[in-house]
Amino acid sequence: MKGMKTIFSVLPLMALGECTQHFGTTTCGPGQIQMLDVAGMVYIHDTTVIGETKINGTAHARNSQLNALELNGLGQFNQVLVKGAAKVVGYLEATQSQFNQLTVVAEQLLLDQTEVGPIRIQSHAGQGPVIWLKNGSHVKGNICFEGDKGTVKLNGGASISGQVINGQIIETSK
Repeated sequence: MKGMKTIFSVLPLMALGECTQHFGTTTCGPGQIQMLDVAGMVYIHDTTVIGETKINGTAHARNSQLNALELNGLGQFNQVLVKGAAKVVGYLEATQSQFNQLTVVAEQLLLDQTEVGPIRIQSHAGQGPVIWLKNGSHVKGNICFEGDKGTVKLNGGASISGQVINGQIIETSK
């Protein structure tokens, strides 16, 4: 019985969380990790990353907190809080998430039921980038398109409290 008490006293320490790798896919589960620096596919769920998060590849994140984010690739986030700066080179789709400030190098950005600080979007592909703000998403600050002139498509009560610089706003029903 004494051994059982030892096991139970160790269990709370397991809340530190961990990431595992299997054939190029990284999975981070419940708990806290110090930092995340991966290439390939990564699944992050119920995880708090205390330091920087750097991902080169595809990121699927759910119910997690990141301190700072640098993503080169594709991101699908659901109920994710990014406390510091976030930079995405590629495509980001976020639902019920929060970003303090967001810099994106992409042709499209989709935010659904998401709150974000200022957005800076860079594009030089000759076709203006499009930001989709859906279902009550709110931008607290300016949206600045650098390079090509962009478009912000508002839907479902989405709003912007700042200005759209080098772009236009279109309200849509879809």
